[in-house]
Parts: sequence; C-alpha cells; structure tokens
Amino acid sequence: MREYETTFIVQPEISDEGSQAILGKLDGILASADSVRLMCEDHGKRKLAYEIRKFHKGHYYTLQFLDGGKVVPEIERSLRLDESVLRFLTVLV
Repeated sequence: MREYETTFIVQPEISDEGSQAILGKLDGILASADSVRLMCEDHGKRKLAYEIRKFHKGHYYTLQFLDGGKVVPEIERSLRLDESVLRFLTVLV
C-alpha cells in the first residue's frame, strides 16, 4: 500500500455541516475501497494566491490515506463533482 495526500480548497462561506458532509463522503469512499485514512487536517481559511470563481479566500483541508492506487480516481471524481470544492490535488507521498 502507498501513502497518498489530497489537499483541497472549499468555498469560504460553506458551513461546518457542509464541510463535514464532504469529509464524510470522502471517508465513505475510503471505507468502501478498504483504504486506511491516516489523518484529516483542517488548515482553516486562508487567502488564495489568485482569485478562483470570484473567491479571494478558501478553506483548506488535507487528507492523508493508504491505498493501492485504485481509490484515487474515485476521490478526485467526487471532489470534481462537488461545486463547493474550488481546487484539489492528490500526490503520492
């Protein structure tokens, strides 16, 4: 199993319940693929380097998990379809 890290930026106006729903959805995807979530870190609201969809700030999250590589496309697909997610990036640690 390999260690992956997904960092994603959510709209700053989203409520805590909305961000918890996104994290719950990602946890469900990881659980269905028998992956191991190592950590989910909330970095809080930060100023973006450039404007994205008329937003100057974003709420940053980092999700670290162990997987063989098959769950990464599912997580990225879920983040791509969620309109409150501004950007995301998954890297192999």
